[in-house]
Amino acid sequence: MTGPTAATVVSDSIDLPPVRREFWSPDRQFLLVVESADDWRTLYPRASLLDARSAQRPPLWSRLLQQQFGPRAALVSAQGQVLLVDEWINVTSRWALMLLDARDRVVASYDHDAVVAALGVPAERVMQQARMGPWLAAAPVLAADGRSARIPAGGRTLVVSMATGQLTSQA
Repeated sequence: MTGPTAATVVSDSIDLPPVRREFWSPDRQFLLVVESADDWRTLYPRASLLDARSAQRPPLWSRLLQQQFGPRAALVSAQGQVLLVDEWINVTSRWALMLLDARDRVVASYDHDAVVAALGVPAERVMQQARMGPWLAAAPVLAADGRSARIPAGGRTLVVSMATGQLTSQA
């Protein structure tokens, strides 16, 4: 008789993001800092938009984020608008997209279902093509003119106006 067979151990843990992440505007005039003050003992980090035009980098705003472990990605425009994209954890998020202006006002916020609806493709297709979390096919980027963000998902490109948060979809 032989001993017990080794059981396969499956972990449901996730890799945590760095304790501090920085996202710069293309012209390096604004810096978004997302950080955990307690080495991820709590789930929600603080984000601060800093004015990098000054050597002291004074904060324009600071807030506790609603995304667990912060956003998966973030973009900062030359006007100081901040687009928070998805959550670090792999969930169909209530906070799939959140656009903040330079004064910390929420311009627009969309959950996962609204993002999929804006793409105009079936949710299954979005999930099948996702490479980052449940819906992103690739990292978001600012358009060359900085007026919109472009996010590949579901075989299409989701375009987010950095001024209004309006969503459109392109093939």
